[in-house]
Amino acid sequence: TLFSGILGTGHHYYWIGAPGYWQWIGSLFSTLEVAPFFTMVIFTFVMTWKAGRKHPNRAALLWSIGCSVMAFFGAGVWGFLHTLSSV
Repeated sequence: TLFSGILGTGHHYYWIGAPGYWQWIGSLFSTLEVAPFFTMVIFTFVMTWKAGRKHPNRAALLWSIGCSVMAFFGAGVWGFLHTLSSV
């Protein structure tokens, strides 16, 4: 997310008079920012499934699963939708 986010800010350069190709570069790399968040969600569910036993602190387990899912939707999906230059 960090590395794609660096070039993903390129869609902001349009407003300071930079060439128009920065808008396309920024949009392209903004779409790549979703992938690490999706991978984090998959990793969370796989590790929970592999544990295979009832967790003694169910609230903490649900909290960690919920944090990864909400980060995916908040920073991943909705962040992706509002950073597209065509929107």
